[in-house]
Amino acid sequence: MAAFALASTACWPIDRDRSFAQLHHVPWTARDGAPADVEAMAQTEDGFIWLGTRSGLVRFDGLQFERYAPASGDTLSSGSIRSLLALPGNGLIIGWVFGGATVLRDGRTTHFGAKDGFPGGSPHQFLADADGKLWVATANALARFDGTRWQAIGADWNFAGQRAIALFLDRDGTLGAFTPSTLMILPRGGTAFQPTGGKSTTRAPIARARDGTLFVSDGRGIRSIASLAQYDESDRPVLVATTTVNARRMIVDRDGSLWFEDYAGVGRIAHPERPGATAEYFTKAEGLSDVGAAPLLEDREGNVWAATPGGIDRFRGGPFVSPAGALQLSGAALAPDSNGGLLFTGFKGESWHLAADGTVSAFGPIRGICAYRDPDGIVWFGSQKETPRVAELWRHQAGRLDRVDLPADIPLNATVQSITMDAGRSLWVSVRRAGIYRLSQGAWSKPAELPEAGKRVAVVMTADSKGRVWLGYAEGGVALWDGGKVRTYGAKEGLDVGTVFAIQEKGTHLWVAGERGVAILESDRFRAVSIEERDVLRGIAGLLETDGGDLWLFASTGVIRVPADQVLAALGQPGRAMSARRYDYDDGFAGAPPAIGPLPALVATTDGRLWFATSRGVFMHDPRTAGANRVAPTVVVKALLAGGAHHVPAGNVGLPELITSVEIDYTATSMTVPRRMRFRHRLEGVDTDWQEAGARRQAFYTNLGPGHYRFQVTAANEDGVWNPAGASFEFTIAPAWYQTRWFFMLCALAAIGALALAYRLRMDRVSARIQARLQDRQLERERIARDLHDTLLQGFQGLVLTFTAAMRRIPPGEPARAQMEKALERASGVLAEGRNRVRDLRDSVVFQGDLAAALKDAADDLAHAHPAAFALTVQGDRRRLHPLVLEEAYRIGREALANAYRHAAANRIEIEVIFDPAQLRLRIRDDGMGVAGDVLENGVPGHWGITGMRERAQKLGARLLIRSGTGSGTEVELDIPGTVAYDSP
Repeated sequence: MAAFALASTACWPIDRDRSFAQLHHVPWTARDGAPADVEAMAQTEDGFIWLGTRSGLVRFDGLQFERYAPASGDTLSSGSIRSLLALPGNGLIIGWVFGGATVLRDGRTTHFGAKDGFPGGSPHQFLADADGKLWVATANALARFDGTRWQAIGADWNFAGQRAIALFLDRDGTLGAFTPSTLMILPRGGTAFQPTGGKSTTRAPIARARDGTLFVSDGRGIRSIASLAQYDESDRPVLVATTTVNARRMIVDRDGSLWFEDYAGVGRIAHPERPGATAEYFTKAEGLSDVGAAPLLEDREGNVWAATPGGIDRFRGGPFVSPAGALQLSGAALAPDSNGGLLFTGFKGESWHLAADGTVSAFGPIRGICAYRDPDGIVWFGSQKETPRVAELWRHQAGRLDRVDLPADIPLNATVQSITMDAGRSLWVSVRRAGIYRLSQGAWSKPAELPEAGKRVAVVMTADSKGRVWLGYAEGGVALWDGGKVRTYGAKEGLDVGTVFAIQEKGTHLWVAGERGVAILESDRFRAVSIEERDVLRGIAGLLETDGGDLWLFASTGVIRVPADQVLAALGQPGRAMSARRYDYDDGFAGAPPAIGPLPALVATTDGRLWFATSRGVFMHDPRTAGANRVAPTVVVKALLAGGAHHVPAGNVGLPELITSVEIDYTATSMTVPRRMRFRHRLEGVDTDWQEAGARRQAFYTNLGPGHYRFQVTAANEDGVWNPAGASFEFTIAPAWYQTRWFFMLCALAAIGALALAYRLRMDRVSARIQARLQDRQLERERIARDLHDTLLQGFQGLVLTFTAAMRRIPPGEPARAQMEKALERASGVLAEGRNRVRDLRDSVVFQGDLAAALKDAADDLAHAHPAAFALTVQGDRRRLHPLVLEEAYRIGREALANAYRHAAANRIEIEVIFDPAQLRLRIRDDGMGVAGDVLENGVPGHWGITGMRERAQKLGARLLIRSGTGSGTEVELDIPGTVAYDSP
């Protein structure tokens, strides 16, 4: 008896060795939004399941039924649908009960009717042949689509006077068309149908297996044939299943089971290739949504769907399977045997042994409370006798069950809670209402060294690889017994998991789990571990680390598997949350862990299979054959809601101005565990990274401004397989007039204009202040010149005249007269020099305002002592300079010339005067030895030439640049704003 079986493929197809009761079945009815009276089903490439009903087309994504309306706005009838067929390129063709067909692709519709050659009558079935050509069988005719029009199949195809009831395709490409009288076949590439000679019955269906075998239902049973050409009623193989049902619709799933409709429900032949195989039925009494089932569909993930008058049903395998029949024990105590089998004991007295080959045998009865397999392979059971209620201890060895007497002081209503064995082969038993007992050399005793002298009951006990005994308590904390010495661990040592239900040592790891979480022992302290999914590590009744390093937890939230790499990463990085896979009802697992027993609730048999004891029975998982759903969900963006309007997310959606908030609805198609899908999305221009949305199928964005946006969304199935492409669309929010680019440009231009005006006003004020300072300096010079002329020079002239008169009174030849004459000569020279200074104060540079001429003259003077080639260039229209500017510029230029002639050892010296409207520029260049950087920066001690040049330039509000380097010559550039330099703007 194969009570448990799992298939090792990627998508959990339906294992043929599982009965209907062991499959995971989910019905959808009207209360779930499912339509009634589904006539046809199909699944398109995007994963949606389409339901053809009597009131139109319905689309199903695994969670939500949606009455479909094309996104493009095209019309689609809400009339009765007879047939559906998925087409390549994510298309769907719909056959209407009252005639005609519609092709739906990318939200757009194409309708076919009489004008397109589509035959009259209700389309029973569409079929694409081996060459991709589309055929239709209607109530009136058979037709073929040539890519443009439908062509009726008649006499030229040897099909005159015939109509087709159903169509089939053989593995070699042969097309079969059932007529009311027989089966006609058309070889691939042929143009003439051939009769097979076999008689036809109403809607005689054919289903093809992967190996090419065809199964035919003819009303008397289901028979197999090798090909359509062998359809001959007189030469058919024997029945593979007897049935009185004329199954109108059949499918063969990917694992080889034959499914067919039945008036009462769904029929299934698990091994139709076996002679004499029998059928199993699933009806409304077993949970089908309604009586009867048609049509049938196998989806891309291996699930089988059946439509009934009351809804739709899904059947699938899964990672967990429960036993059938006598093995359906709730609250069982489990213990592995030494050969891959398992022993079950239930509280109601059931006791069964399930061998590794599936053979079941009874032993007992025992009202099991706990179970333990010792190092010698002996299985111990703790139980309670029903009348009177006394605790019992049993030993199972070599198929024999023996009772072992417990201590006489154990009171009534006590039960054995946990059992283990230490290194000295002493048996430890924890008894509720009594405490801890140890059986050593045939005598029972209480370990006095334990807390409360052994009176404290341990919920769970286990012995580690050294034979030390670990005890977990209801009050929290654990105790370690090591050869008579006891060490306790509690909250102070990092252990805070509440009531302890599971302790396991695996290699160097010692795990403790309880009602509040999981902890591991590290360096004589415990450390709690966590997983990414919050609030699921609750009520843990079972814990097991496999040989491969995976950590399995049985919690009130389901079964949790932590992969080995995640365990190692978390142990190496304290505080890291582990990624885990959680299994629950959607995975075929049902029931809750025990409240306090029986224990253990999770064990592994010697062949590596995991067994879980729940309130709904025992469930098995085989990690060796466990696969994962590798079919990535297809992601679809359904709608964009903005400003109270519904927009179709196709192309670039344009939204009106002043839209600041949007809602985006999306979904994904994964039919296996759709509630477990996870989504992430991002909006380019808003999100810098992907946003985790969990299972939510909506995205909300607020405070959006005008602009272009791109929305992306992707999804992962229950096993974490992500769709790498996802789905995306773009939308643009139009700007209001004050948000447009031209408005911002005008504002920018206005700001630039304002800044330019402010700069001009600022420069005008600066120039005015400089001009005022220059004018003040000029007036001051003139005042000083007047004062010198009217006072000092005049007084000095009077003194000279007075001394001249006095000198004339001195006789000639007197020494005093000679001294006086010399003094008067010196006074006349000083007076002449004073007049020159006064003239300079009034007239500044004497070259009538010509800066270039003044510098040329200065260069000529300097060249006498230091010869060098000289060049003078004047550019632009000469303009009159302000007198003080002229003087300061001349002084700066003359100092630069003096440095060039005296110190540079230059061969060539150039002067360039540029009269530009915006500025006056003076450049003096030489090809001499250059000036060291520190001299340019700080000058020469005791010399003030460069410093004076900079001070004069600063007074003018000018820019002075001196560029030089050792051996590279020197260039002096003076730039004076035109508003300052020129005498008139």
